[in-house]
Amino acid sequence: MATAESNAMVGGDGAQSYAKNSSYQRLVLDVAKEMINEAIANKLDLGIFHASKPFQIADFGCSTGPNTFIAVQNIIDAVEQKCPFQSRLFPKSTLNLIHSSSALHWLSKVPEEILDRNSPAWNKGSIYCTGLVKEVTKAYSAQFKTDMESFLNARAQELAAGGLMVIVLSGLPNGISKSETAEGKIYDLLGSSLIHMANLGLISEVKVDLFNIPVYYPTAKEVEAIIKKNGLFSIERMNIFTPNLTDIKLSVKYYTSLVRAAYEGLVKKHFGNEFVDKIFSHFTAKIAENFSLIDLKNNVKVNIFFVLKRFSN
Repeated sequence: MATAESNAMVGGDGAQSYAKNSSYQRLVLDVAKEMINEAIANKLDLGIFHASKPFQIADFGCSTGPNTFIAVQNIIDAVEQKCPFQSRLFPKSTLNLIHSSSALHWLSKVPEEILDRNSPAWNKGSIYCTGLVKEVTKAYSAQFKTDMESFLNARAQELAAGGLMVIVLSGLPNGISKSETAEGKIYDLLGSSLIHMANLGLISEVKVDLFNIPVYYPTAKEVEAIIKKNGLFSIERMNIFTPNLTDIKLSVKYYTSLVRAAYEGLVKKHFGNEFVDKIFSHFTAKIAENFSLIDLKNNVKVNIFFVLKRFSN
């Protein structure tokens, strides 16, 4: 998509990097692994693929860090259990299995209406889709639908008939707004930090008004409807799950590092490199002041798991 924006995670392996702060995404992969194994064992028909061609796998989603290798290795292991894996991993033309985890809730761009002062969807006072303002939610939902349709159409061209696509993305239960999730509360604190800094004259109020996070959490029904309307895939399996976070030690540092790893690039691009440390310093103080209000272990956000099969042309 020509209008798509690039919002990279923090690279490298430093303390603030995505690689060091993506343990939640790793847990999502761990939970999805068993479902992927079952899908490959029961739904993938190796007989329809040409024995002379390599079995091809692609992972769409991971920006940096080890999670993409873990995801692909899980798939290789599952395929090897079904049939010896003796050919090249990546093909020259078609794909047989596609995997995407913790990526498709990212939008290609912030909806234009959100940034228009004259639009009913003008999102002043918030930096994300809270789910509390109908016009804002409608604009974000429409952008997600457009992006998801583009993703499905592109992957359908790459995936061989009968091939599988595994999708895991962040979502919401029916009737729950993003503002009710732990992530929503964290975004609220980041937004209030920016507003406070603008009130102090430390950053531009106009810049704050125009800052929105291009992320949308759909319901499973929303995604299912888009897939069915697309008409290029059958839905072989759909699950909703939440990973067990018992072993994660929640702290102010954990929350701030998690957010900085994901959104530092977005903040840097919008406000300028010279403001990044100040913004996250204020944000850390906000998290410390309101730590009791956030509980990631009792989060109402869910993860949505789909196994899709490419229809024959």
